[in-house]
Amino acid sequence: MNKCFYCDQSGVLTEGTHQVGVSLYNKSDKKLAGFVCEDHIETGLNELAGQCFATKYWPIVADLDGTVLYHSYDADKAGFAIAAGWAFRKEF
Repeated sequence: MNKCFYCDQSGVLTEGTHQVGVSLYNKSDKKLAGFVCEDHIETGLNELAGQCFATKYWPIVADLDGTVLYHSYDADKAGFAIAAGWAFRKEF
């Protein structure tokens, strides 16, 4: 079972449904950081955004197989904040 990193920190056993990580703006050089449940995707994006600040990497969300579902660079181009872009990803 792929445990959600954030739930596991609080002693709750929740299965991770997605992976978060970082990628270059052109979607190459993907680096996945860990598993998260649906409730903690935005937390993971925000944490990675803080770590990526002033770098060439952007937070991403991938499925369990590693296929990128959301790239925050696209959200930024559409005028959305990184975590808000996940909620409104169907609009861009």
